[in-house]
Amino acid sequence: MPAARSASRMSSPVRARAAARPLADLPNLGPRSAQMLAAAGITSLAQLKRVGAVAAYARVRRVAPAASLNLLYALAGALDGEHWQTVKRQRKLALVTALEDVERARARSARKAPAGKRGSDALLALRNIGPAMRRDLDLLGIRSLRQLARANADRLYLRLQQRTHARHDPCVWDTFAAAIHQARGGEALPWWHFTRERKRREAEGSFPPRFVPRVVPPAARPDARALVSTMRDRGAPAHAAPEVCERRRDRRRDR
Repeated sequence: MPAARSASRMSSPVRARAAARPLADLPNLGPRSAQMLAAAGITSLAQLKRVGAVAAYARVRRVAPAASLNLLYALAGALDGEHWQTVKRQRKLALVTALEDVERARARSARKAPAGKRGSDALLALRNIGPAMRRDLDLLGIRSLRQLARANADRLYLRLQQRTHARHDPCVWDTFAAAIHQARGGEALPWWHFTRERKRREAEGSFPPRFVPRVVPPAARPDARALVSTMRDRGAPAHAAPEVCERRRDRRRDR
C-alpha cells in the first residue's frame, strides 16, 4: 500500500507535465494544427481533453472552415494514442455522426433567439440536416419542410452534382432520403439507416448513374488568339491572356 501511495504521488507531477505538453508535439498534430486550435481558443492538452476531439474540431471549423476531416481523426488519435489513419478506418462513422450532433445542437441554440427566424431554419431541426446540408438544400431551392416532403432523393442527388459540377459521396443520397422520410412525417431515422437500400439499388443498377463532370472537347474550346483579342477589347491586361502565358513558359524552357 505505501508503495502504491508513493507511486500515485509521483504520478501527479508527471500528469501535470504531460498536460502542459505543447499541442504541436502530440501524435498526429503539428504546428499548423496547433495554430488552428489556438485560433479556436484551445492552447493546451488539458483544454483539448476537457473539450474533446469532436467539439474541438467543431470550434476549429468556425474559425477555419477549410479544415478537413483529417484533423478530426488526428485529434481523436492524439487523445487516444492512435494513428489518425487508424482512427479514420475504424471510427470514421462514429466521429462524423458525433460531429453532426454537435453542429445540430449549436444550430438549435442559435435558433432560440428571434422568434421570427425560427420558421426559416425549420430544416435544421431535422435529425440529419446540419449547416452544410442546409446550404446544399438552399442551393437546390428547398427552403421549407413542405418543399422537402415533395422532393425525390434521386433528383436532389443528381441536381446537387450538376449544380456544383462535382461528384458527391453516395452517403449524401442517404442523408437526403432520411430527411425526406422525416419531412413526410416518418420517424427521425439516422442517415445510415438508408444505406442498405441504396447499396441494394446500386447492385440492381437502379441507383442514379455515377456523375461525370462535363469536359469541353478541344474542338469546342475557343481559339486562343480570338480569346486574346476579345480580352484586349474588354480592357483586360495583356499578362492575363493565355497566349502570353504560353510564351513565358516557352522562355523558361529555353533557359
